[in-house]
Amino acid sequence: MMKQADDLPYNPYGRQKATILGFADDGRVLLKVDNTSLLEKCKTVFITPNDTRQLTANQRRMVWALIGYIAEWQGESKSSTMKTMVNEAMKYDFLSLAGEDIENAFSLSNAPMSVVCEYQKFLIDFIVENDIPTDRPLYEYVDDNDRYIYSCLIKQRCCVCGKKSDLHHCNIDGSRVGMGRDRRTIIHEGLSVLPLCREHHNEIHTMPENEFFEKYHISPIKLDKNLCRRYGLHTYAE
Repeated sequence: MMKQADDLPYNPYGRQKATILGFADDGRVLLKVDNTSLLEKCKTVFITPNDTRQLTANQRRMVWALIGYIAEWQGESKSSTMKTMVNEAMKYDFLSLAGEDIENAFSLSNAPMSVVCEYQKFLIDFIVENDIPTDRPLYEYVDDNDRYIYSCLIKQRCCVCGKKSDLHHCNIDGSRVGMGRDRRTIIHEGLSVLPLCREHHNEIHTMPENEFFEKYHISPIKLDKNLCRRYGLHTYAE
């Protein structure tokens, strides 16, 4: 994930550079390579994207803000020196979790956008998991809604303000409970939900749900078996 195509170590089996020509709806990718002789003998290949997009100044500021929250939570100051130290520690954990060597560490000054986006998601997961307070609502730092909402559901943290949450079943695809649908007996797997505190649970009932989603830049996700088990809800038989 971290290595760029031109930085990969020598591969005795023949590393190929390919150009992406197109995508199919079923997940197939059309590639153009200079030499197909080695690929003809393979059933599986590993693809390392070469992301040439550079991080924007705003994205960089957002990552440093998240690191500042973590530094303050750890009892450190938000000085540049302390944030740099915390950043190095968090990058080490991020690389270890990704199965990457520490020598593949990246710099926020010139790292590809895709790498830093994954690092940003890692920092947000860490903040949610550890109930770290933030000056601004955490959803303002999120570019992967589903992952953020899932983390909040796991931690039972309101996706708007971070307080203790309950499940809100959204009025989407018949996901709403009540009105003759007993939450104790129905199958919850596949229903659309948000983790909301009591205040924001009440608020969403005062307006059309789409307005609430737009106001806070969030959208519901569907409950899977893992989430249903955590909340003690019924699932489809496996």
